[in-house]
Amino acid sequence: MSFYTSFAIIGYGTAGALYAEEILSHNDQGYKLRILTRSADKPAFKELKKHGVSIIRVDYSSEDSIRSALEGADIVLSALRDDGLEIQDTVIRAAKAAGIKLYVPSEYGRDTIGFTEKCLFPYYSHSSQLK
Repeated sequence: MSFYTSFAIIGYGTAGALYAEEILSHNDQGYKLRILTRSADKPAFKELKKHGVSIIRVDYSSEDSIRSALEGADIVLSALRDDGLEIQDTVIRAAKAAGIKLYVPSEYGRDTIGFTEKCLFPYYSHSSQLK
């Protein structure tokens, strides 16, 4: 059994669904999974709840809301997309306050270091401050 047993996924789209599917494929390991989302009414959530997944609606602009939802988890897998990256610094602070052991950011396929395109710059401006 893994040292990590409690997972939290923040954001549930393509990447979040793949994370959830993989974690649930190891149900025999006793893993716990929660999904943090802005809207808890996605049709896919009904099926996930049948497998014991907790769906937690959070206010992405509230560090306290995110921290409260993360308490007790070991790992956070961020599946935030481009429009959600602007709140990733809030999520990271909340994760640290909640005692998260491992945080996996959602900057897949993008070079976020030295990013200079003005249309997306606000999403990435915090990366260097958080590393």
